Amino acid sequence: PTLYASDLTGDELKVYEFVVRRFLACCSDHAVGHETTIEIKLWEEKFTAKGMNYLDVYPYDRWGESNLPNFQKGETFIPTTCEMREGRTSPPEYLTEADLISIMDQNGIEDVIKDSLSMYKDMYIKTNENVQKLIQLENRPNPVNHVHPVQPIRRPFQPSAVATQSGSRQSDHPKCQCGLYAASNKTKSPGVNHGRPYFSCPKAGKKCNFFQWADGGPNSGSGTRRTHTTSDGN
Repeated sequence: PTLYASDLTGDELKVYEFVVRRFLACCSDHAVGHETTIEIKLWEEKFTAKGMNYLDVYPYDRWGESNLPNFQKGETFIPTTCEMREGRTSPPEYLTEADLISIMDQNGIEDVIKDSLSMYKDMYIKTNENVQKLIQLENRPNPVNHVHPVQPIRRPFQPSAVATQSGSRQSDHPKCQCGLYAASNKTKSPGVNHGRPYFSCPKAGKKCNFFQWADGGPNSGSGTRRTHTTSDGN
């Protein structure tokens, strides 16, 4: 964009000139400037002054300068004016909403603002809907009548008798000498009583001598356990 534009006038010419000068400035060498620093000691206090001698840049980016007297190193002089002004610092003012949004926009977090505003908007809509529902419930003639009692999910616990191997319930069994409900079993030895149900002590370890036929037939008793003994050849 370095061609001469003779057909441009006014603001268009200014914009074109800015673009051309910007392009030429980017292609040029780095700008070089000289800075003069003067340190002055007045009694026990030290003062510093800085100024620019020259800087040659394109006119849209000026580096300001200030005129300083021509001092020599170690020179002693009498200042024309020496004032001590009273003052105090003050904290910065609070940021307004416009200032905060402008700073966030300058730091490239505009998307964060959009997401935050969208989230706050959704929260407001949801809260407003809940409030309207509460108002409708309060305006009903008798809101108590519309409340249904909560039904229990589970039935109350009721102890039940444990079924034994034969399918009968322990509450139907007699108690052994240990005071426990007797266990129902069936005889496994061959003979006339094979498969006949009977009651015995339910303990797994040391048992009492309780034995009783479950069918109430002969050879039944309430306090003794029937035992069989065998001998070798007799």
